[in-house]
Amino acid sequence: LGDQPLAQVLAAGERHGAFIRPDGSLWAWGANDAGQLGDGTRQARPRPVRIGAPGLWAAVAAGDRHTAAIRRDGTLWSWGDNDMGQTGQGGGMGSPKPMQVGTGQTWFAVACGAGHTLALQRNGYLWAWGWNRAGQVGSFGTENAPLPVPVCIGSDARSAVPDRAWDRVAAGREHSVALRRGGVWGWGLNETGQLGILIHGKTPNRYSPAPVGLPGTWRQVAPGGAHTLALQEDGALWGWGDNASGQLGTGTTEASPKPLQIGQARWKAVAAGGAHSVGIRQDGTLWAWGRNAEGQLGYLTMADEHEPLRIDASTDWVGIAAGRSHTMAVKADGSIWAWGRWSVSELESGGGAISFGGRIDE
Repeated sequence: LGDQPLAQVLAAGERHGAFIRPDGSLWAWGANDAGQLGDGTRQARPRPVRIGAPGLWAAVAAGDRHTAAIRRDGTLWSWGDNDMGQTGQGGGMGSPKPMQVGTGQTWFAVACGAGHTLALQRNGYLWAWGWNRAGQVGSFGTENAPLPVPVCIGSDARSAVPDRAWDRVAAGREHSVALRRGGVWGWGLNETGQLGILIHGKTPNRYSPAPVGLPGTWRQVAPGGAHTLALQEDGALWGWGDNASGQLGTGTTEASPKPLQIGQARWKAVAAGGAHSVGIRQDGTLWAWGRNAEGQLGYLTMADEHEPLRIDASTDWVGIAAGRSHTMAVKADGSIWAWGRWSVSELESGGGAISFGGRIDE
């Protein structure tokens, strides 16, 4: 997979966000009731605060009330709420400061769901822990996992074996999606078809990884609250699952357990939030669709959008992240922007207003 951790410089949680500057410094802001910012306190921060020393960090991911990050040396760290084992530190209280997960130094990528965490090693092995009500940990059961367990491939727990063919990993609220040898696999909650797996007309939960059955080669998966987006190597974008707010971008509000192509445009990055979606096209333009009641699409109308709508005139967007009700994006010059509920100016006003965002890294 590569000798260095995969660069993940933006992370959007339920009510907090984090980002990594080019110098390797980690910054976080927002709600902090469970210590999810990692600054050693449980005090909300309306402006970003630096977490630890600069030069350390390579990748960051955010869940509802916990955060995980990989340092440049390949070590994995987590902090925040641990009521379901989502920090991987065993049972007990969470920590408002970063705590190392295990002793390994070969971590490559990390993803956080509402209360579970997935982490990929450079050798292709995938591990998971935390909340497992719907099987999102992939351990063939529904018991929470307070410590990392290997994600295995097989028809049952007895015959399953750890697999080292994983390429990328992503986490939705209660479901997990990953790329394995270029194909899309999913497990966890499937009640609205968010896994893209339909069996005899039904959408059962999956308690271990199962192939979605999409042809072609894929380069990114982005699960959200109850829907999933996936990007093919050629830039074609597909979506499936819940669509009550138009988050699939197909022009309707009808859910689909079967993957649907979203227009004919070519994309280079996508992100899925609670009930909204954002994407960057190959020309560097930024688009959004789905729920907008909290301003997460960046449109003043506050109305939901059922098809992708361009956000602004810029053509230099390079990265995005979507939280439950807010969105983050980074431009080619490194500037970082956020909008929607729990963006910076909303916190500064006491958390009662909805913000249409602005630059947050100044």
